[in-house]
Amino acid sequence: MALLAFGLAGTQAAFARPGARALVGAIGVAFAILLLGGFVAWRAGTLDMRVGGAAEEWTDGELGRLRRRGYEVVNDFVVPHNYQIDHVVIGPGGVFVIETKWSGSGWSDHILRERVARGSKQALAGSRCLGLGFAPHVGIAREQIHALVVLWGHGAREAVQRNSETVAFQSVPVVTGPHLAEWILSHDQSQLGPDEIGALARSFEEYQVEVRDHLRRIERRRQ
Repeated sequence: MALLAFGLAGTQAAFARPGARALVGAIGVAFAILLLGGFVAWRAGTLDMRVGGAAEEWTDGELGRLRRRGYEVVNDFVVPHNYQIDHVVIGPGGVFVIETKWSGSGWSDHILRERVARGSKQALAGSRCLGLGFAPHVGIAREQIHALVVLWGHGAREAVQRNSETVAFQSVPVVTGPHLAEWILSHDQSQLGPDEIGALARSFEEYQVEVRDHLRRIERRRQ
């Protein structure tokens, strides 16, 4: 705040006094503008992180519709190398590895391509980690683990429809948040029964405990 006050004082000097003091004032004006711009950028970044977390909660809320139909949902699932998956859904159609993306500034074609590509890479990485480190131990085929990207934000549906031919990155499906549960239900191929879903969910919980314990041991060794 003291630095901001200096800038504001400089603004007054720039308009009130000629000569050298005016030069100092002009410098103060420029400094205040830079400082204010940095503050706004920081606040915008903080807001972006907060709403990004809220978007994951919106996804979890939508997945609640699946819980009522016998699906199991695990949020913030950590796999080896400390990589976190936003959501893992276990149901009759297999396992869905879901990454949530949002935009607070609309969904232009550029933003859509950039965030879908990033989310798809993350979802694919998560599904591959599960396929290599988890699936062989519980008797589930890698082909039963599916990557999926979910979008939230004004105009997301229109942007996906507008780019329907090119929006998918490496064949990873892209779904808008309000239609997530409907999409998963429509792709329910009934590969797994209720007992298998429950057993997989318990295995996921045990696997998660093992991974977190492993990461904690690594962290302690580093200290």
